[in-house]
Amino acid sequence: TNSDVHGIEIKLRKGGSIEGVVILDDPTDPAMSEKKIMCLFYSVEGRPGELRSPYFKRVEVAPNGSFKVEGTPKGRVQIKTFNPNSSGSSLIRIERGGAPLPGDSIEIGAGEHISNLRLVTATPNLSLPGAIKVVGGTLPPDLALYIYASRLDGARGGARPAQVDARNHFVIQYLSPGEYELRLEIADYTVETKNVDPQLSRAISQARQKVVVSRNNQQPAIMTLDLSRGGAK
Repeated sequence: TNSDVHGIEIKLRKGGSIEGVVILDDPTDPAMSEKKIMCLFYSVEGRPGELRSPYFKRVEVAPNGSFKVEGTPKGRVQIKTFNPNSSGSSLIRIERGGAPLPGDSIEIGAGEHISNLRLVTATPNLSLPGAIKVVGGTLPPDLALYIYASRLDGARGGARPAQVDARNHFVIQYLSPGEYELRLEIADYTVETKNVDPQLSRAISQARQKVVVSRNNQQPAIMTLDLSRGGAK
């Protein structure tokens, strides 16, 4: 029906603010030295049934590395940093008061002002070439492998994957400088995992190798997969 509605009460809550600095994990990074760094702040979905206004704001980092965002809602705010000229998020970790925070978000109270945040960033524009050296047996010709690189310092971002080709070569892309652990997985679209020999499956799943990714004369990574003992070295 067409009628007036009375008695509606609208409550406004003063927004908070977050300010801090962006720190380069690698000061020699030529891409990041251009200072074209952006920060994204957006609200994380609250508890079921909780009414919250969506929040999204993009801010450019000042030449001195500082940033400030205002009007943040109460709750958890997720943060991303990136360089418009690079691929992927460049956020490695968030620090508050010198201590690293878990995850890539921060909890902020109603009207709270956070002023001691540090966003440590790096550009994921490096590649790691390499090969799998199989000893103690041979891999089935229809078995496809993936190799994953995960940072060892607990940095943000998922493991970077790459497919191992028919010559057992690979190239893992979009890495930033640092130490990584390499591991192997069977590509489940080529063969049923349950039909793989248990010793072979164990050798592949246990394969681990540490490698350092650098901007200076990066050498190929050679990962040895020993099939004779159900493990890799």
